[in-house]
Amino acid sequence: MTITTYGLLLAGIVCETLGSSFLEKSEGLSRVFPAVLSLCFHAAAFVLGSHVLKTMPVGIMYAVWCGVGIMLMGGIGYVINRQILDAPARSRPDRHGVDSGGHCRDLSVFEERRVLKRFPDSGFFPTLY
Repeated sequence: MTITTYGLLLAGIVCETLGSSFLEKSEGLSRVFPAVLSLCFHAAAFVLGSHVLKTMPVGIMYAVWCGVGIMLMGGIGYVINRQILDAPARSRPDRHGVDSGGHCRDLSVFEERRVLKRFPDSGFFPTLY
């Protein structure tokens, strides 16, 4: 893999991020200019991604694409669109658990103790018997 591969990957990520940003601004594809820009940027990201796959394994490309794309979209949402993270997004990763029905949810400290007491061997993820 060369520096060109990483450059194409970065360009594809930026194109996809811009395409997603313009998709939001198109208001359900009802505004023509942002909708056309969104389609163009997504098409460019698709082409750039296909060139990256010539020299990079798909798993590595996808992992980098997702990670960098999430950070870029979060930054754009925060800086440009004035979006703030909600409480679950700001919570600590070790405070998430699974309830008795297998549904993920945010746990308070009291609930963490209850889950650990109920399922001491498996931590937050109960073993299905």
